[in-house]
Amino acid sequence: VILIVLSVVLLLAAPILFKDQIIANVKTSVNKAVEAEVDFRDVNLSFLRSFPNVSLVVDDVEVMGVDTFIGLPLMTAKRAQVDVGFWSVVGGGGNYNIDEVIFDEPFINLLVLTPELANYLIVPEGDVPAEETSAAPAAAQINLSRYEVNNGTLIYDDRTTETYLKIEGLTTTGDGDFTATIFDLDTDSKADAVTLQQGGITYLNEVEATAVALVNVDLNDSRYTFLDNKVTLNALDLIFSGSIDLEDNDDILFDLEYQAPVNDFHQLWSLIPSAY
Repeated sequence: VILIVLSVVLLLAAPILFKDQIIANVKTSVNKAVEAEVDFRDVNLSFLRSFPNVSLVVDDVEVMGVDTFIGLPLMTAKRAQVDVGFWSVVGGGGNYNIDEVIFDEPFINLLVLTPELANYLIVPEGDVPAEETSAAPAAAQINLSRYEVNNGTLIYDDRTTETYLKIEGLTTTGDGDFTATIFDLDTDSKADAVTLQQGGITYLNEVEATAVALVNVDLNDSRYTFLDNKVTLNALDLIFSGSIDLEDNDDILFDLEYQAPVNDFHQLWSLIPSAY
């Protein structure tokens, strides 16, 4: 009985006793690993919030660009939560079983100036000598089961292709066996406003969108096959099928088909901005 009581006390006290050390170590490690300025207000580590998982909650996350992108936010989030399997932390040997990742009010801002210059390319590239590579321990493996985004904003601004995409009020979830190289991803998403521009033409202007999709992910061949998918843009319902392939030369091959189950003028008219 005494042993059980002591164990519970330690579980409750550990996040408090080591909190400052945890925050300092995480900030230092992350900033050394990326070419960006990473900061956050607070970190809370709990063994009881999602027992038997270990729950790590980070508040007010901020990732800012440097050099060409100095002062430009890459990502911010009011709150980020990661639930990790307890035994994978204690004795997983570097393999972490992540049950769930949750982002509250994330803002992701992706800017591409040239194929080689984009603000999200923050992981340094470097050549590691062969002898160091062979002696180095295997990289940690992260196994994810589920993700959730609440009230997020995504901006993708590609100056090379004149493509601009903005998604506001994004709420999305995804479940799948991310430990496998081939698996089905079950997603459910909703966005309050989607804007898409390309080549100076606005194709979507603050369109409300929902998407329920089942996607087969083949990481071996970098192929994403749409199995059962329904997208609604304002009042227009669309059904998608086909696949997207990511080529080794960075080309993206689209083989997609879509159809509208109901061809109604009202549905098409709903996509026309009210200004017109």
